Amino acid sequence: MSGGLGGNWRPDPYGVHEMRYFMGDTPTAMVRDGQSTAHDPPPETPSRPTPPLPPAPGGALRGQTPLPPFPGAAPPAQPAAQPPPVNPPVAPGSPTASWGWAVAPPGGQLPPPATAGGRPKRHRLRNAAAAVIVAVALVAGGLAGARALSGSSGWNDTSLHVVGGPVAASGRILVLDTTPGNHLELSAVDPANGTVAWHLPFSSSGITPGEVIGPVAIGNVTLDLDPASSATSPLVDVNAVDVETGASLWSAPSPVELTDAPSVCGAFFCIPAYTGQTASSTALIILNPQTGATVGIVPGPMRSMSWLPASIGTTGGLWQTDATSPSFVQVTASGQAAWTTPVARLFGGSAYDPNSGWAFLDQDGLEIGSVGVDASGTTLAFGSYKTVAIVPGTGTVRWADPGMYLCMGAYGGLRASVLCDFTGVLTKPAAGAQPDYSSIRMSLQGISPETGAVHWTVPLGKWQAALTGDVAYADPTHLLVHLTSNRSAVLDVVTGKTAPASPGEVFWCQQTPLFHVVGPSDSTNQGQRGGTPVIHPCSASGAAVNQTPAHALPYLGATADGLYVWPSPHGLRAAHIPS
Repeated sequence: MSGGLGGNWRPDPYGVHEMRYFMGDTPTAMVRDGQSTAHDPPPETPSRPTPPLPPAPGGALRGQTPLPPFPGAAPPAQPAAQPPPVNPPVAPGSPTASWGWAVAPPGGQLPPPATAGGRPKRHRLRNAAAAVIVAVALVAGGLAGARALSGSSGWNDTSLHVVGGPVAASGRILVLDTTPGNHLELSAVDPANGTVAWHLPFSSSGITPGEVIGPVAIGNVTLDLDPASSATSPLVDVNAVDVETGASLWSAPSPVELTDAPSVCGAFFCIPAYTGQTASSTALIILNPQTGATVGIVPGPMRSMSWLPASIGTTGGLWQTDATSPSFVQVTASGQAAWTTPVARLFGGSAYDPNSGWAFLDQDGLEIGSVGVDASGTTLAFGSYKTVAIVPGTGTVRWADPGMYLCMGAYGGLRASVLCDFTGVLTKPAAGAQPDYSSIRMSLQGISPETGAVHWTVPLGKWQAALTGDVAYADPTHLLVHLTSNRSAVLDVVTGKTAPASPGEVFWCQQTPLFHVVGPSDSTNQGQRGGTPVIHPCSASGAAVNQTPAHALPYLGATADGLYVWPSPHGLRAAHIPS
């Protein structure tokens, strides 16, 4: 049982199934009977009203946090200015067979454009000259936003509302941002001065609302998900774009509905999409970035388990499949399925479910991470969360530890292996009451990624703030924490040692915002999505300051032309800050 943007399983108000997944108070097409999930769109009017469901605190990146609000409970107290996004399960779409990519053997070719009901598939054809003309016209409106930072050689582009990225590629900084009319777009920024080189329309397709979508690029090629018919349709044209000019390089042969954001799998692009064979069947299409040729098609992958949206690794990564019983599949760099295994077997119980959250990272040749845990009746044992290290080539579990890896991504700015270890049991509260977390305790632990051995343990106070992604970093290995003695300290996550913050020390304060967007209903929650974590310089008390920290956070920004570029609450900023 989990909450995502206010989402959770509830008894089906239509009386057709045992449970139906709700986003806020809106019923989705995801249904459950026993341990089996399926796709069944709800009727237009519920047979009985549904109780209000509170939002849950959320993680910083792709993985969803496990704080489970129970139906009828009041929400945990949260700062009004920082509503935290989390990841509810995606409600599968239902494209017809001719609207999706047909599943073919590895190495097979994508089908030619098709028609559905006499409607021709629309492909937005762009030649290089037209794309450059459009780019120049759009840039004219973005130049005014970039200005130099006071007292530095950096810049601050306040015209960009960044919700994904940044990613450095081929002399540009790529971001996803929203227009004043709340439409998504893919933008390329000149890192030297912050001016926008080009914009292109972008769609969230059928991607889970709580997930952060980031730009992807291989060499000089990036991918644009261009709305195929309208901003509210989940069908998109997958177009390869020249990073420098915004010109179209190649396009996929037919529109498709994605189930997750595109990612980089070794030397290839990975595109997870509905196949159209059934309402919920999915496949991972692996494409050559230079030609668009199909390298392979792996039936089954639906959602990447990595919390790095544009992660680059030597393998195709770990994916949740479209199976009704939660399962993982490991995809190789050559576009093959190495193994498929039920999640229950990897974690040691049927309560472990990536639909209730996930956060994995490819580290030291292992897939290390955690998934959510379903509540048992009216209680949830916080001590039951677990982190496992999976050998990518075989699917065997190298080691397992209690606790959540990187707090389900809330500590995504760290360059260290850290667990959030819990004790205590959360009990379903009375209707209208807040959940009582007073019995829950949390400690941070430093572990060896090779063996899982715990090297240090530091008990924390105010642990709920940590899980919402409301954290502060001094650098990638030092974290500002609240200890059980109700004092703050700087924790060295390599050694486990704590020390008081130095006078005038500057930190990176992280927030996890939601943003409004015009998009498909399957990929928004009442018009909102989870955005990339934004960071800003702050003092130990959390107050904003004009100075910048001494070190950059590579996982939460990008470096180009000697400048560190980061998403801030008020635009895209850059300054000379060493990593």
